[in-house]
Amino acid sequence: MLLSSGWPALLWMATVLLGLLASAAMAEDINTSDTFKVLTASDNMGGNCDSKKAAVDAMVPEVQQLIKAATDSIDTILTDPSGLGSWTPSKRNERLRLLLLARRFFGTKFSPLNLKVDSSTKGTLNTVKGRFNQITTQINAKDKKWRFGCDDSWLQYITKLQSEYASLPVGTPVKEVPGLGSGVYEWAFFDRGGPQLRPSKNEDDFDTQQTWYMSQARGWFDTGPCSGIKKNTPNAVYPDAQTLKEQLIIYFCPRVWDDIGTRLKDDVRNYKSATIATDGTQYLDSYMTPGATLLHEMTHQVFDSEDGPPKGLGYFFVNVVKGKDNPDQATMNADSYPYFAVAAYLSQVEWHSGVARKIGEREKDIHT
Repeated sequence: MLLSSGWPALLWMATVLLGLLASAAMAEDINTSDTFKVLTASDNMGGNCDSKKAAVDAMVPEVQQLIKAATDSIDTILTDPSGLGSWTPSKRNERLRLLLLARRFFGTKFSPLNLKVDSSTKGTLNTVKGRFNQITTQINAKDKKWRFGCDDSWLQYITKLQSEYASLPVGTPVKEVPGLGSGVYEWAFFDRGGPQLRPSKNEDDFDTQQTWYMSQARGWFDTGPCSGIKKNTPNAVYPDAQTLKEQLIIYFCPRVWDDIGTRLKDDVRNYKSATIATDGTQYLDSYMTPGATLLHEMTHQVFDSEDGPPKGLGYFFVNVVKGKDNPDQATMNADSYPYFAVAAYLSQVEWHSGVARKIGEREKDIHT
């Protein structure tokens, strides 16, 4: 009698609890369009994301999962282990996996004997965790102050520049353009009414205008950054995405989804439970998905990270790994954050060498 009368109550409680858990899980998923003003064809500004809607909306939830993996890992590292003698090999290997990542990417020192983090470097990890949390705060705000574009078509060089200075060769720095140079910021901006010229930025026009600054550092005559900055020159650059902080926009180039070479074009969450080959063919560089790229861009947006020296380290694993000897630069380096987060998230293998290895296979690295 007690058993039969108790089961309905237990089932009811379980149903309620599962419902609450489901609601909480759903509440954690904040779509990209909840966070950014994602540009559409109806905005009439270019940068249209209509054809990429599903992929774009999944990017912030992916970022959320990467940040959670990163901050949980940092919490684990900062918690001093106890009873190491009774640890299972898998538990010890997991801690060592995270310690090696933190050392390679952020210069964290630890004792090979007791696997404790050196007190002098705990501050570095707390800084990293704090900056991840800053991004989470920005996501949770859902204020849509920043725009998100899917190409650079909203960046328009004004007619005057296209005609009057048409004789200038491709690649001419703005500082060499008569009347526009001298290291002073000049603005070409595109709004609903068409392109115009203005010599300085007006803080009050954001709601109706998008701006693209042409300065000594960023300005070249070309078709736009997605087509290649300084195209037809030896130093051509083809970015995946850019953050223009003063204009409050992050835009992605179509190649992120359509032609990204050896890098994955889908969601890193698809690989969380996948078997990742440990035969030396799988590189961490390849797992920097569009969501990981967005995390990179959000570090620029939220705390002014850098892409290279003197404050940063540079792009890709070859530069991120320099964090071992340059923790101050690593904490300001944009690529260090997605690399650490992806490596922490894809926990079925070790990534600190930049190549997928079996867990515990690189035990010798503890002393190097």
